[in-house]
Amino acid sequence: MKLIVVPSYYEGLARIGLEAMACGTIVLATPVGGFPGIIEEGKTGFFLDSVSPKIIARDITRVLENPALPAISAKVYDWVRVVKPYDSVSRGWSKMLEGLL
Repeated sequence: MKLIVVPSYYEGLARIGLEAMACGTIVLATPVGGFPGIIEEGKTGFFLDSVSPKIIARDITRVLENPALPAISAKVYDWVRVVKPYDSVSRGWSKMLEGLL
């Protein structure tokens, strides 16, 4: 998937954004809840200017027409705040499980 749009009024941790980013999917979301902590505008995702359907449609077009979209997608996949913490945990589990076999 190229883009996920999350036009929330309220959001908690923004787990859907983290999961999408871990797959290399660009996130376009309202700056609520945890999204400001995981999205850097134009670098690791994009923010919606409003939740009105007209503005959402405009922002979707703006993001999909961004020539840097493939590079941003690759960056979010490797983004240290998303992939690296889980990567170290999975390596630890792998080592532990290898010792059991």
